[in-house]
Amino acid sequence: MVLRRPLESAQYARQRRAKPDRSRPRRPGAQAEAFARRAAAPATLRAYKADWQHFAAWCAASGFIPVPAAPATVGAYLASLAASHAPTTIRRRLAALGKMHRFNDLPWNPAHRDIQGPLQGLLRQHGRPVRKAAALTLERLRMLLATCDASARGRRDRALLLFGFAGALRRAELVALQVEDVAVVNGGLRLRLLRSKTDKAGEGAEIGLPRGSHPDTCPLRAFEAWQAVAQRPAGPAGGRAAGAVSGRAAPTAASPAWCDSRRSRPGTQRAGEGVLPGPPAAAP
Repeated sequence: MVLRRPLESAQYARQRRAKPDRSRPRRPGAQAEAFARRAAAPATLRAYKADWQHFAAWCAASGFIPVPAAPATVGAYLASLAASHAPTTIRRRLAALGKMHRFNDLPWNPAHRDIQGPLQGLLRQHGRPVRKAAALTLERLRMLLATCDASARGRRDRALLLFGFAGALRRAELVALQVEDVAVVNGGLRLRLLRSKTDKAGEGAEIGLPRGSHPDTCPLRAFEAWQAVAQRPAGPAGGRAAGAVSGRAAPTAASPAWCDSRRSRPGTQRAGEGVLPGPPAAAP
């Protein structure tokens, strides 16, 4: 007698195929490689990839060999950017070239005189102050708040605007904020940020928002007004709209000194995936 296995449903078969087979031992070093891919934020890796492609195209047009890049080639490339690119962009381009070389175990010495000489010279001649985004003023904040109606979404937008202004939060921090990360405490609110741009180790942060002296710009009152109609004990605070709302509340809404006074590290009260491109084929 031959025993036949019952036919699987299509849905169950897809689930079984999608489920990883944990019975097989992982290849040695696979976990280390996975962590290495996450060493830099996805946005940083995309910028590095674009920078490398620009360098490779410049080498092809100028008759230079991109890999491994000779120090004189790198110096000539940086010099070609002096008149058209900001110093911060030039430094990032240099960092991208170094990242690609080190990632592919290619020789790289950014301190070589053929690199540092042109770099320091162009920075001295074409240096310019770093442009910073203008701070959001209280007057403009009131104008933005006036666009928020009394609906649940309008109240949520008002709370997010005041969170971003009072806490000098970045857009990514507002988007990642969960309702359970907001706690009402004596004298205001306590926000828990699980990760931020400057917190690469993922230690987290806690930021205190004091009760405002004016009801229309008080983050605590705005949060309580939103929760009175939304009644959401958990889940995303902003959802899909948080990015747009936080884009209106500039991260530089408060001065750095004011912002730092609100931030603290654990122990002292202060509580992105991609792969770099491989080297292209050497120019003939």
